[in-house]
Formats: sequence, structure tokens, C-alpha cells
Amino acid sequence: MDNYCVYQIKDWRGKVYIGMTKDIGQRINDHKRAPTNNYIHRAIRKHGIENFYFSILEDNLTFEQARDRESYHIKRNDSTNPRYGYNRESYSEGRRYVSQETKRQMSESATAEKSSQWRHDINDKKLKILYNILGSVYKVSKATGIPKSTVWRRIKRRCITQMS
Repeated sequence: MDNYCVYQIKDWRGKVYIGMTKDIGQRINDHKRAPTNNYIHRAIRKHGIENFYFSILEDNLTFEQARDRESYHIKRNDSTNPRYGYNRESYSEGRRYVSQETKRQMSESATAEKSSQWRHDINDKKLKILYNILGSVYKVSKATGIPKSTVWRRIKRRCITQMS
């Protein structure tokens, strides 16, 4: 036996974080003083360690068993949902699964980066030309990184301006 365990950290509201480790004592200390900027560490820093409860869910597991059981408990507790938990992802069958919330944040971040570059370069006239070439607001949004609602608003504004 590799002696891994699956543990849970629960806050006073019932939100949970599920993890796995070989050294639970060290892992708890890591959570207490972690400089990383993930959900559970930010919550512990904000609300204080005294508002969180640590417990071992399963013990004496191999690495593979612990990974599978961690995934099981994450799914069972829906802890990748920010409403119920602090996990950003889970593991299953050797593959990493990222939560929908994390995917949304990653997408927004990438879009914001791309949009800030394009917003300065594309005026309404160029946007209208792109729309005529690509044929849909969705395709223009995808190509430029500008949100669909902004593309639509700017194209519409350009059309109204031209008619006036």
C-alpha cells in the first residue's frame, strides 16, 4: 500500500474541498500557509483556518485508488460547482477534468486579452466589412475576440449612422 488518503475541508457554510495526499499533516500545513491563489486558499486566508474543518474520508489507498476516490467524492459533493465547493477540477481515469466555472473564467480571460488587442485596431467600419465577409456576428466575434453583443451593437450603430 502506498498509504494515500482522500480528505475533505469543509467550511462553516458546508462548502467543501476534496483532495488527496500521502502526508495529511504536511498537506494541512500547506493549506494553512499556502501562497497560491486558488479558491480554498483564498477562503482560508479570508475567513481564518478556525472556520474550516479537516477530515479524512478514506485512508490506506494506492495512488490510483486515491485519485479515483477523490474524483468520486468531488462528483458526489459537486465541489467543482462554486456554489457547493472549492475544487476547480477533478481527475478520472487518468484524465484531468476542469470545472465549467474554471473553463468560463479561462475563456473570459483569453477573450478579454484578445479583445483588448482588437478593440483598439478595429473601428466600426472595419467591423462591418468583417461582418459582410464572414456573414455572422458569431463568426466576427470568434475571429476578433470581441463579445457578440458588442459586435452586434457596433454593427447596428454603423448601419444607423449610415442611414442618417
